Amino acid sequence: MTPGPHPTDSATPVVSAFYDRFPYPADPIQDGPPPGYNWRWSHADAHSSCAGVLPPQRPTLRILDAGCGTGVSTDYLAHLNPGAEILAVDISAGTLAMAQERCQRSGAIEQATVRFQQRSLLDLAGEGPFDHINSVGVLHHLDNPQAGLKALAPLLAPGGILHLFLYADAGRWEIHRVQRALGLLGAGYGEEGLRLGRALLRELPEENRLRQRHESRWAIDTAHDPNFADMYLHPQETSYDLRRLWDFVAAADLHFLGFSNPEQWQLERLL
Repeated sequence: MTPGPHPTDSATPVVSAFYDRFPYPADPIQDGPPPGYNWRWSHADAHSSCAGVLPPQRPTLRILDAGCGTGVSTDYLAHLNPGAEILAVDISAGTLAMAQERCQRSGAIEQATVRFQQRSLLDLAGEGPFDHINSVGVLHHLDNPQAGLKALAPLLAPGGILHLFLYADAGRWEIHRVQRALGLLGAGYGEEGLRLGRALLRELPEENRLRQRHESRWAIDTAHDPNFADMYLHPQETSYDLRRLWDFVAAADLHFLGFSNPEQWQLERLL
């Protein structure tokens, strides 16, 4: 009996090619540990913050970085969880090469046992259980994000946590309109799209809301071409409102613990 075909997402070929062209994120590769501290990538701190208790003690902490990109997240995960076993997967060979170089030069591979593999997150059956799954900015680039979450959920160990980042409808109002304009211009997903996108935002009137939002919030983030392309030219993305988020999590039989930026969700701020 021969094994069946590996599960894939219909958007995988175009998304993989996009990230081979524009490896993301475009953070510089440097010698030495990554700058600053991000508690979301420390398992003990993230678990304590979200669950209100210390995580279960394991002989070896197991972490999955599902969609590691150029390895920024993997680098932090290794340095903030010394001694852990980390599996970092991505569909793009180009980004994985950068991830490996980043973690070698930063010393991450000396802090933790890190494996890099070119694989779809849909094709990880049998790799679990993981105490901590990190999937930041990944599932919303699948044609079927729900299938992606349902593939990750069974890989969680009892008491484990999944750190998930998804696009929000409201937070991307201006971005969606720039994307729509570039689509009408036939910008595409390559170098011509970059040229048209930067020209559009540069030539809009100074009082234009799209230009103002870009310059005040996104100009520094998108200074590098891969970051600009990821924001404005991506060939496949989905965004969510709160109702769709709750349904998305519930359909994978997961329990929502909380937001990693709870101060943004305080009612007195929103009302």
